[in-house]
Amino acid sequence: MNEADVILEELIRVIKDSQEYTQYKTALNEIKKYPEHCARISEYRKKNITLQLSENLDFFAENDKLQNEFDDLAKNAMITEFLRLEHAYCMYVKRISDKLLEESDIDTSFMD
Repeated sequence: MNEADVILEELIRVIKDSQEYTQYKTALNEIKKYPEHCARISEYRKKNITLQLSENLDFFAENDKLQNEFDDLAKNAMITEFLRLEHAYCMYVKRISDKLLEESDIDTSFMD
């Protein structure tokens, strides 16, 4: 194993020891006890990602429709807490990923 691999393994350990990860995993394990919640969350995610990736000119109106369609999720404290913790964990991993990419000095000038 080279030095980068050793450090990567340590980073993974640190991430998995983080509060963000442990809270997310606890919430995920709890939500998995309710298959109907998991199915509803998955349905919401699929539609939300489709909306985010679409070039819909009326994004806000479509987003309002989506929020209304899934307002039952917002009314369930366990689901909202799971989604909050999942988002916090994703943002934690994103910060790490962004910093690695930012500091990697890969020439992206061709994209300008």
